[in-house]
Amino acid sequence: MQFPLYATSLSLLIALGVLCCATYHGTVGALAGTGQWGKYSALISADSAARLVLVLVVGLLTRSVAWTAAAAAIAFLVWIPFTITSPSVRALWQVLADAPLPTMLGRFAAAALATGSSAVLVIGFPALLGLTTERAVIEAAAPLLMALTLTRAPLMIPLNAFQGVAVAHFTRNQSRGWRAMWPIARIALVVGLGAALAAWGLGPWLLTTIWGADYYVSGLVLGGLTLGATGLALLTLTGAVAQSLSQHRAFVAGWLTAVAVAVLLLMLNLPLETRAVLALCLGPLCGIAVHLVALSRGTRHDDGGRHDDDDQAR
Repeated sequence: MQFPLYATSLSLLIALGVLCCATYHGTVGALAGTGQWGKYSALISADSAARLVLVLVVGLLTRSVAWTAAAAAIAFLVWIPFTITSPSVRALWQVLADAPLPTMLGRFAAAALATGSSAVLVIGFPALLGLTTERAVIEAAAPLLMALTLTRAPLMIPLNAFQGVAVAHFTRNQSRGWRAMWPIARIALVVGLGAALAAWGLGPWLLTTIWGADYYVSGLVLGGLTLGATGLALLTLTGAVAQSLSQHRAFVAGWLTAVAVAVLLLMLNLPLETRAVLALCLGPLCGIAVHLVALSRGTRHDDGGRHDDDDQAR
């Protein structure tokens, strides 16, 4: 437990957050599935704005960790006013799934595993650093933790928010297979490489100018962290392709591989910055490799996750 003084309250807030998050993402997913992109974008934007406002208000009124967590969890309830005020959103609650219950449960399980693995690398990475690093070292690592946030946010926040759009695009272009990913991946790769160069050249100056000399991080580390964020973005895209092609085992395997490799690298006897860069760069690369191998083979899984061996035999 990262916050032992708030163990009970944070556990309850996590449970509330999971429930609110499930209903929110269910609504967002239904909007994407029915092509209501205007309301889809509005709901995602409202969620982000509500969370920002609530956290700022809590920060101004109190420094309580529990109240900050409550603000972050309650923001997911923004789907409620959307549902009350919009007949088209209310109608989504009557839309039936496109598969029977056992199939849907299998898809949910695959998505939960992959999303959990993604959260470990994207949100929980500082906690992984803390678990694999001596306490004195991690307590002095505020500059590195700040750099982690700043280097991944420009790519990962918009990509995660509009991942549903990517899945819908790949689903509509299933005949193209993994090649449907290339137009989006190309943009992410170009932006990521450009951001890595900017972080290498300007990052140290920006950090020390805004937060002071104590927050110096070398350009090489900042560039490496940005490349790691680019890898995470590409892993998200390859996972979305696998998901849209019903290759759920490959989808999950890629994310689990990325997490496993990252954890192993964090356990090496190397400086903290080196371990962080290696874990964030090589972990996603290994996950991408797993996705691309499965996609290049063109092996389709049925909804229950079984290989279509009979079709291949014919």
